[in-house]
Amino acid sequence: MRSGTGEEADYRVQRLTKFGDPVPLTLLGIDLDTSAFGTLKDVRPHRHP
Repeated sequence: MRSGTGEEADYRVQRLTKFGDPVPLTLLGIDLDTSAFGTLKDVRPHRHP
């Protein structure tokens, strides 16, 4: 989703990804490796982000 243009543009993206799955960062041309990310103990998964 984008609002505005040029330097005034505001880009917002929501992406749900499981821990351990790579996250593509298209603007940087890389995939973020999330395999080292952890979760907090006793935290209940959210139904909606």
